[in-house]
Amino acid sequence: MPPSIAQELRSTFHIHALRYEAKHNLTGRQWDQYNQLTERCQNASDKETMLFNERYHSRINQEYKKLLHEQTAKTKDYKPGFAQDDLLDRTALLKQADTNVRNRHEQRLALIEQKETQGIETLLQRSDRENQLTGQSKDAFARASERRSRQERRSRDQQTNNPIHRQQQ
Repeated sequence: MPPSIAQELRSTFHIHALRYEAKHNLTGRQWDQYNQLTERCQNASDKETMLFNERYHSRINQEYKKLLHEQTAKTKDYKPGFAQDDLLDRTALLKQADTNVRNRHEQRLALIEQKETQGIETLLQRSDRENQLTGQSKDAFARASERRSRQERRSRDQQTNNPIHRQQQ
């Protein structure tokens, strides 16, 4: 069963939000891992689409034969022949075969996107942990170093009457 429109929108915005967050939060090595992941998923998606286009008719034929075999299998329905549905309706079986083939293709594409989403989420979580560790040392350095501008340092030294920094007139 295909997902609803709300689910499709939610997953689409989720993956785009993750990509946006990755572009702004990842550092050098993490960015390389992100690029490898997205390139691998894009290649898999392109390959699946190419195979779908190349093998579409053969997949339809296989699915049609499978559905035909399922329809013509013996069942224990004790109905007279005139009361049964037409089991060999070619157009209905072809429509069903087309629907099944397209649904499987969409499922494979959704699985690739899901793998990409999971990969980006784990990469972002790992990145957050690594960035927090480096952030602690940055905070300690920021507290230890003096960040005043040149004018502020001079004005403060003149207020304290520090003779070292005063020029003699």
